[in-house]
Amino acid sequence: MAADSRVLWRCRRGIRELDMVFARFLDLHYDALSAPDSATFDQLLLENDLDIYDWMLGRLPPPAQYTALLALMQPQNPS
Repeated sequence: MAADSRVLWRCRRGIRELDMVFARFLDLHYDALSAPDSATFDQLLLENDLDIYDWMLGRLPPPAQYTALLALMQPQNPS
């Protein structure tokens, strides 16, 4: 399922780092999300930007429903 304009717009956060992470996630992973994971991603986009940023940086533990999505958003180390 390709990201529609509504999702693209909601991924524009105003925090440059989040914008970059969400853009990368959309390019690499969004099309492969199941319907439940897509719904969870929609819920994540309703969260406060600073909370999302802290979860991504590991400053705060994320709510359990976002753990798998946030793991996908982490940069992968080349082997």
